[in-house]
Amino acid sequence: MATSRQHRVAKATGIAPPPPAPRAPSEAQPKPSIFKTAARKLARLVGPVARSEFYWQSQAINQPFEALDPQQKLPRPPNVGPNQTIQSAPIFLGMARKLYRDDAKVRKGLRSIAGKVVGKGPLPCPRFPELQEIIRAWLPQADARGRDSWAGLLKRIYLTERVDGELVIRLRRRFMSDGLVLPLQLQLLETDHLPVTWTWPIGAKGPNRIVQAIELDALDRPAAYWLYRIHPHDWVMQATDPQNASQAMIPERIPASEILHFANPLRASSLRADSTIIPMLVTAHNLNSWDQAEQARKLVGALFAGYIKRLPGEQGGNVIGEEEDPDAVDRAIKQLVLEPGILAELPAGMDIEWSNPPDTGQSFEPYTRWKHMYLASCCDVSYEDFTGDWRGANDRTWRASEVQTRTFVDGERDRIERQVLQPLYRALVKLAIEMGLWAPPPGTPPHHIFDCRWTWPGSKNPNEYQEWNAFALAVQNGFMSRDEAIEATGGDPVEVDRRNAEGLTRAKKFGLNYATYLPPAGAPAAGMGHNGGPALDDDEETGPGGATGQAAPATNPFQTMIEQLVEKALMDRLAPLVANAGGDQQVPADADGASE
Repeated sequence: MATSRQHRVAKATGIAPPPPAPRAPSEAQPKPSIFKTAARKLARLVGPVARSEFYWQSQAINQPFEALDPQQKLPRPPNVGPNQTIQSAPIFLGMARKLYRDDAKVRKGLRSIAGKVVGKGPLPCPRFPELQEIIRAWLPQADARGRDSWAGLLKRIYLTERVDGELVIRLRRRFMSDGLVLPLQLQLLETDHLPVTWTWPIGAKGPNRIVQAIELDALDRPAAYWLYRIHPHDWVMQATDPQNASQAMIPERIPASEILHFANPLRASSLRADSTIIPMLVTAHNLNSWDQAEQARKLVGALFAGYIKRLPGEQGGNVIGEEEDPDAVDRAIKQLVLEPGILAELPAGMDIEWSNPPDTGQSFEPYTRWKHMYLASCCDVSYEDFTGDWRGANDRTWRASEVQTRTFVDGERDRIERQVLQPLYRALVKLAIEMGLWAPPPGTPPHHIFDCRWTWPGSKNPNEYQEWNAFALAVQNGFMSRDEAIEATGGDPVEVDRRNAEGLTRAKKFGLNYATYLPPAGAPAAGMGHNGGPALDDDEETGPGGATGQAAPATNPFQTMIEQLVEKALMDRLAPLVANAGGDQQVPADADGASE
């Protein structure tokens, strides 16, 4: 056989290499045995596998993290930019909205967390009572369509943001002739009004750049929003104004001072936000598909109550009516409608075998329970609130769940205040000053003008006795102020004091001696003493200028009442025993017949 050198020489000179010399018969190789052939094939089969295993192990040793080990076979999605994932928003929006429409559990879970976050709606508590009265009078008029109350409007805002991922709120000025307290209303615009494809470089639409319909200044702050006048997918509204429909499909520039962008982006550098229910789309779809398949299987099993079969050794007869009309059976089969529990008349030689469809099995309920837990976590509610299944829950588990829910609710309320309520309050204050309805007192610091505290509804507690007792003890011992206790229950301290003053005046006018306002002579009023504690004793001496001495020890009125009731019950029990102690009369029996 020609060597590689001979091949190179032949290629350079053009002369073919000499043919190989014929092999002598004595040099013929012996035929390998069957064992050597099997070993050679096994080596060819196992060799690559062993080499690949060694390769993966060597690669795993060189990787700094276990997740990068090729043996783990973890998917490696592309590392996209913070504003790139929003390009798929139109597809996810349709899926998320359909899930919210069709799945009652998802809708109940989102409405449950929205009710806990918003409740009856927050109330503004500014530093100035006159300004508070003006703004609170405007709150019921906030909806541009006049459909929702203040609480209903905020709940709709929060639900839309959870389903769509974001919401645009436009501050619309109104005419004075509209009869509003302040000529301003809120118009809710879905995220579709903000096109994700409207992106322009600097100089194309002005001095600023536009990223996904949000115009940014030199400091990357929103300077304007480019919005469609009409919803791009609402063909009904576009058909009502065909002349301006084409113009409505061109985004219009709206200054950022007129826009409230309510969103919670997943990444720090993102300008837009995705739907919060995207993680549950696949799980909810698979769970519903399995549920429907299980229902279809049971339905088919219920339709067939039994099967007709011929007895062994029996030829059987014709179906009734087949002798007169041979086609009657075919027509009957075509007209047959399956209904639950169908039975037919059997001809001779036939028997019935009852249908026994398989049961669901023991894995159905645990599987659906775990999947519902996952869906509940996507809605940020507990499993019990999501499904209404309170089996196995007790008071302690409910309290632990409520602590977690209240922590999440506090964070969501803070986000609503930052993105919606505080900017809205500033706009309302500026409008009230502009219209001359209110003017800040002379010498008021500028930051006090726009300083506002929002009071949110308190969370309901089924054991209100323990909750109010805890607040009373905390106030009496100085752990919290009375105003903080009122705000924790969702009240306004100023409003509570005003109503108490009105109630006290009204009680005196009608001669009503309520223990809250007019306690009996010699009885201290609970919570009306020093530092919000119990009232001082009559014998307590006061120093110069009305300074008091040591306050009386704190007493719990509820504990005193319970002690009095227990003492009265014991006296009623002991009275018959004392009366019959010196005689031979039998002690009267109880209601159940047992004597004392």
